[in-house]
Amino acid sequence: MGWTFQDEPLRGETPAARITRLYTHEGASQRLSVLAAATVRGTVYAAVRVEDRTTGRAHVLCAVVLVRNSRREGFGHKEMDETMGPVECDPPARILALLSPERAAARAREASVRRRLAVGDVLRPPAPVRLTGGHEAVAFRVAMVRARGNPVFETADAAGLRCRLPARLIAACAVVRGEEGAP
Repeated sequence: MGWTFQDEPLRGETPAARITRLYTHEGASQRLSVLAAATVRGTVYAAVRVEDRTTGRAHVLCAVVLVRNSRREGFGHKEMDETMGPVECDPPARILALLSPERAAARAREASVRRRLAVGDVLRPPAPVRLTGGHEAVAFRVAMVRARGNPVFETADAAGLRCRLPARLIAACAVVRGEEGAP
């Protein structure tokens, strides 16, 4: 998914309010309503209730929407949800509290693992991970942690190959602190 931009920047409306308006609608088969939304460092997190109108079943997911707002580019947004493994993983507790139980537990686990990672930590996924170019990695070392808390990894078995990992994969990995994790 790419970015969607409007020519004009937001004026008199917050990014969270705009996303709430965009995500609240009814169709023939489902109804979406935003229960709460919050902006955290350029990302809007929204608890979205999705109801299947034919069965009446509903669940609440976490929409993760990257936002930009400038005079030059206008207002832009890039939509994701927690199943896509976005790197942004810092929803406020009040948003997590509204999610369906299985989704809330997964997001909380992902966020706590993210916050604990430090440079030098090694992550071991439950199975080898195939990277672009056909390389398979069995371990990843935290090479750096950016200001927003987003780690950049390098494969522990082939130094120099850097990547980012989806939050789902990070949450599933065993974490070995510092030099203990060297292969």
